[in-house]
Amino acid sequence: MQLNTITIERGKEYISHHAAMKLLVAEISDLGLHGFDRLYDDACDVGFALRNPRTGNVTRWAVATEVRDPRENELLGWMCVPCDESIRKNPELAGYSFNIIND
Repeated sequence: MQLNTITIERGKEYISHHAAMKLLVAEISDLGLHGFDRLYDDACDVGFALRNPRTGNVTRWAVATEVRDPRENELLGWMCVPCDESIRKNPELAGYSFNIIND
């Protein structure tokens, strides 16, 4: 079962969209995120929901990878992917990723 999670309600002034690369990019502070929430009661996946302020459409994104500097182990950011149910409802999200930069 889906759990209630953090919902980000930011528009294009905070999130860059690169359609040809199927990539969204934003800085974590611009999103107002202070961490990630569990997405399901029967899994350990963590992430967030993203609400499009123009359409009201809500999609859910899971953290796929932490990105770290290999020399200093500094956390640079996270690569997130849309959850399966978000892709089923929005097939155009297939292949997308969301790069959140730890600023």
